[in-house]
Amino acid sequence: MSDKFQAGGGAAIIAGGMGRRIGYDKKRLLFEGEYIINRQIETLAEIFNEIIVSTNNPFVHEKARSVNDILGSGPLAGIYSALSASACDWLFVCACDMPFISLNYIRHLIRRAGGNFFDVCAVVRENGFIEPFNALYHKHTLPILERNLRTGEYKAQAALSAMPLIAVTPEEAAYAAGGERDIFYNINYEEDLRHAAYID
Repeated sequence: MSDKFQAGGGAAIIAGGMGRRIGYDKKRLLFEGEYIINRQIETLAEIFNEIIVSTNNPFVHEKARSVNDILGSGPLAGIYSALSASACDWLFVCACDMPFISLNYIRHLIRRAGGNFFDVCAVVRENGFIEPFNALYHKHTLPILERNLRTGEYKAQAALSAMPLIAVTPEEAAYAAGGERDIFYNINYEEDLRHAAYID
């Protein structure tokens, strides 16, 4: 699938955090000689015409545009702001500290979502935890996101649990990724960055 995806979708990278645990802005995370966020943009640009970076700090890339939070704070605010600013009906959403996003997995999510008849398509763990990233969000989710942000409920699980959800199992996600490295691996500390080099 080499052509741009043409069914109303785009992508968003949430990059608004201050990186307090690692000590610097996560948009500056370097892995295998490249900024992770630049690698993500180049990968996502293979199938999406619109790529939004949700960040409250300056960021420029020729294949993406930046938006600031317009309500609340945290990852939910980033998702809400990206969806609000997007010309697309839905967005694939990842975080800027995830080095191993997979186009094969994204295409699988798109097939599972089946067009416009969904609110969220995401991986659900055995313990019920819903992965907020590496997920599809439709604009249908905006009212719930806005309600939670306005009432100060910033936890992603609270919002996701209130949305109609197409659930993907972790095993299904791993199979769809085709043996690629852990697509949900994220970097919070320097040791996470070092460990990423050894992940198969």
